[in-house]
Amino acid sequence: MMISRSRAAACLAAVAGLAGFNTAYGQQYTSSPSLAIPDSVGPSVQDTITVTGGPTSIMDMAVTINITHTWDADLDIVLVRNGQTLHLTSDNGGSGDNFVDTRFIDAAATSITTGAAPFTGDYRPEGGNPGWTGTIVIPGVFLADLAGFNGQDANGAWDLVIDDDAGGDVGTLNSWTLDFDPVPPPPPPPPPPNDACADAEPVGDGAFAFDTTTATPEGPGACGASAASPDVFFLWTPTTTGCGVIETCGSGFDTVLEVLSVCGTSLNCNDDACGLQSRIELPSVTAGTPILVRVSGFNAAAGAGTVTFTSSPSTPYTPPGSGTTEAEACGNDPDTINAGCNSTPPSYLPIACGETIIGTTFVIPNTTRDTDWFSFTLGATDSVTVTGQAQIPVNAYIMRVNDCATFDITILATGNNTSCNPGFTATAADLPAGDYVFFIASTNFTNVAVCGTGTENWWATLTFGNGCGGAPCDPDVNQDGNVDQDDIACLAQAVAGNPGCLGGGVDPDFNQDGNVDQDDISTLEQVVAGSPCP
Repeated sequence: MMISRSRAAACLAAVAGLAGFNTAYGQQYTSSPSLAIPDSVGPSVQDTITVTGGPTSIMDMAVTINITHTWDADLDIVLVRNGQTLHLTSDNGGSGDNFVDTRFIDAAATSITTGAAPFTGDYRPEGGNPGWTGTIVIPGVFLADLAGFNGQDANGAWDLVIDDDAGGDVGTLNSWTLDFDPVPPPPPPPPPPNDACADAEPVGDGAFAFDTTTATPEGPGACGASAASPDVFFLWTPTTTGCGVIETCGSGFDTVLEVLSVCGTSLNCNDDACGLQSRIELPSVTAGTPILVRVSGFNAAAGAGTVTFTSSPSTPYTPPGSGTTEAEACGNDPDTINAGCNSTPPSYLPIACGETIIGTTFVIPNTTRDTDWFSFTLGATDSVTVTGQAQIPVNAYIMRVNDCATFDITILATGNNTSCNPGFTATAADLPAGDYVFFIASTNFTNVAVCGTGTENWWATLTFGNGCGGAPCDPDVNQDGNVDQDDIACLAQAVAGNPGCLGGGVDPDFNQDGNVDQDDISTLEQVVAGSPCP
């Protein structure tokens, strides 16, 4: 005789003694099948609890599940009873792992659709039509919530049906429980007093604690997938006219910051600036004029942290008196002129020691930023410095490009500025002879840099520690304090391939012609004899 999977599960439950038991509030029925959940190439799975001695008229109920799975959003889970289907959850949890004592109960404060893996605690079921694509056919009568079972007889078979609708991950249904007349969820904690935009907390300069754990989402959420994230609001009044900085750096979760013109309308938004925390720099604030600020989290994240407001006098952007205009028009997209490894083939513009480049950059928020790459060559071991200013916060790098094909790049020095101070400096010491790159671009994809608006300009000057004429002539190559035949002998050893006697940082290419050979020894002999340095 053939036995269906559901009948077999019910029989096993009875054999295992999985009858209901009374609690202080009602009756619970549990199955612990350790049932494997295959990925999308396999069938849907089903487990059955047969209720006996349960209430003949359901007044309230809950369903608790424990599932081990490495990608919760793969799972569609429904509860089936008497030709009816209750949609518990579909495709929620992203790449997070596991459902751990996840209780579905109508009175929960949070819907499963806004929760986060591992989904521990109480959640409202998703309800409605699950858009089911599993291999096990489910009834087409879809309930909105668990209350749809109220008034019905609890006794008989209840089926939990699970479908994994994406490949690559598998899991296990460890256990599940039906709970009739369950313990009610604890009352939800009250939201913070600045939960609503209309109730934004008035603050001045300083650091202020916040907690969005019990807050509700209001938005707008122009970045960081934060439109549905719990949020709190502050009304910051700067104490100094100049520039302003708002930041959540060091907070305990992935934050998002937003400056609003009015409730619901975003002016400026930042997701990640200092790790997973946020910073907004305002180039112009006025003492006594309030600024509306929203604090939330990335993609429904919530937690506690500190938001800091700072206003200070600003340092103006000052263009240089002269320089070389960057040979790329602002707004050039796609960039094939000086996009470095971001173009095929790689493209660079030259920059010489002592040269000042006057350039532009632009940012299409959350889409594109202009990156500018300038190449230069060191003929000998030297230090390199780039100094300049930019109208938006930028990263200025001194780099060595090892291989564009694999984006193998070594950053040797970094310089940054802020909206309050446009200046930046990057210095790399003791670089050996070779080819290098100066790179400059917006620090992120959310800065505002629009061609022709006075937000796009930058300038930078390249200098070498030994001056732009190359390394200074020093005939004391062994660095013993004397210029004599010992220096000639030392250089001869270096030319022969044994540079151990050279002083630190001394370049054996004494005549600076790009070759280490007999000509360097001859030139040093002339200098030791009294001739001027080359």
